Amino acid sequence: MSRLSITKECATYGSDEPRLEISTPCLKYLKIFECRGYYNFLEDMPKLVEADVSVDMSKNEKLLRVLSSVEHLVICLYPSIVLDLTDSLIFNRLLHLELNVCNSFRSNLLLSLLKYFPNLQSLNLGHLNTEDQLYCLGSEPSSVPKCLSFHLESIQWRGYAGTLDEREAAAYILKNAHRLKTSTIRLHTTCMDNEMSAVKLGTEDVTFSDMISNLPDDLLIQILSLVSISEAMNTSLLSKRWESLWKMMPVLKYVEKSCPTMTSQGFVEFCRRSLQLHEAPVLKALTIKLQLQSVPLILSSLPETVFQKLVVLKLHMIRYLVFDDSPPRRYFSAGKPSVCFRSLKGLHLRSVSFCDEQYFCRLISACPLLEDVFFDTVRTCSPKTIFLPPPQKRLEISTPCLKYLKIKNITGRLIFTKDMPNLVEATLEVDPSQTSDFLRILTSVEFLSIHLYANEVLLLADKISQRLLRLELCIYGKISRNLLLHLLKHSPKLRVFKLQEIHELLMGPAWTDPCQLAYFKKFDDPPPSVCNPSSVPECLSFHLQTFKWRCYRGTIEEKEVVRYILQNARCLKTATIYVSSCRKKKERLKIKELKSMPKASTSCLLVTRRRSS
Repeated sequence: MSRLSITKECATYGSDEPRLEISTPCLKYLKIFECRGYYNFLEDMPKLVEADVSVDMSKNEKLLRVLSSVEHLVICLYPSIVLDLTDSLIFNRLLHLELNVCNSFRSNLLLSLLKYFPNLQSLNLGHLNTEDQLYCLGSEPSSVPKCLSFHLESIQWRGYAGTLDEREAAAYILKNAHRLKTSTIRLHTTCMDNEMSAVKLGTEDVTFSDMISNLPDDLLIQILSLVSISEAMNTSLLSKRWESLWKMMPVLKYVEKSCPTMTSQGFVEFCRRSLQLHEAPVLKALTIKLQLQSVPLILSSLPETVFQKLVVLKLHMIRYLVFDDSPPRRYFSAGKPSVCFRSLKGLHLRSVSFCDEQYFCRLISACPLLEDVFFDTVRTCSPKTIFLPPPQKRLEISTPCLKYLKIKNITGRLIFTKDMPNLVEATLEVDPSQTSDFLRILTSVEFLSIHLYANEVLLLADKISQRLLRLELCIYGKISRNLLLHLLKHSPKLRVFKLQEIHELLMGPAWTDPCQLAYFKKFDDPPPSVCNPSSVPECLSFHLQTFKWRCYRGTIEEKEVVRYILQNARCLKTATIYVSSCRKKKERLKIKELKSMPKASTSCLLVTRRRSS
């Protein structure tokens, strides 16, 4: 038996002896809904995965012992639970817990339980009764429970009444749950009814109309972070309780579209003045999103406190970005900038245009601690030529502390003046003719996504990190079996390999040069003596688990590559091939050929899909 469900017991209980004996050592799923019953479990249930029990725990003391192996548990919260749990009874496998609180809530009772669930990921609290009084049992844990520090990701609280004990528990969890991603609080039905009554009457029960104010500050600040900054500031008019809450928000997002009554100049001034009032010791993230017709954004006009405490800066849709008021010089010396982002570790620029390339260089020089950089559609041109193809300009970057780099569609030639030994992840979707400028910085990466010409694979193999775990390679041209094996030989720890060949020229500003067109077409495959390894690459023998190929056409060279990988990748788990063909008959033939290829890994799953899927 793997499932057992008991929803009603009709017997009359005349003694304290158990009336139902259960012996199910192979049970996986258990459900009991009978508060009066007595149950005696004769054997442990080590395979039990999920349990939903609604019983009187004082009559079923052995129940907790048989539930110690579950991963998903629904149970009523009784004071006796704390008495029955000991350090020898730890729910190490429990990931999801739903507690229905059957008496008046006591925060100490809940907090005393958490240490017995060290790997808990989600917690669901349901309040069933607020009338009975429950004596205070247990105390606040002397140390933070392990589940809060390392594992808890979501909490849902139904029937939150805003009592002192509930506020204490909510504040403790939010303060110490370092991994928490979502927290959902639903007010008690009675409180919601009172709130509606207050709205109708207008004069009675006013205290019930502001139950949200009883929530702890940390939770209210999280709620404010879900609305626009202008709406968050308006809450300061509600009462003294709300007057300064918005000033402590760790994340600020300014979107010009959310303030349609303001002019562009007025919105920029609104950003500057509201930032002057911000009081949180750390500003985790600041996002400014303007409109294309907006006035220039001068970064140096931001308050000095922003430069001191800002951690991540995100700028979107900035037509004119200026670093400071001083005019750009033709030759910029990377000395100490006039203002400095002392704490900035993340810089994200999306659809941003600099009035001059020197402003771009000044911004980068003002961020000495950068660890995360994301550039998407960044231009350097004057306002008069913003809609014209910009000339190639030299953009110098000096970021030795960088860990994460993502660049997409940037105009200008990026020059990295210093090595980046801490770089872990890089995504480079730029003009392949510039790829050689980036190869020098890839000596330590573990995750790499890059676009380049086929004849630059040899250069990539020589510069690539020996610690590389994931490689996404987009090749302009064709890559032969010998060239690919040379690359895999230089990636001994590779676990994920994604490949795509582009055989059609993509037209655009970067491809108008006839020399680049010839560079795209001209490539002679190196001889086998240069690329073909004498033995199977180490990554195929011991590490590669995922292989994906987009735009597979089924040519002789491509079939050789796929066949070699499938025959030698012993640890391969999934191989996904996107077949490209204009005829369904040829497509079916290519899929049939792929499925007939022998595989070294017996657990490998071969997935074939159409290119359009």
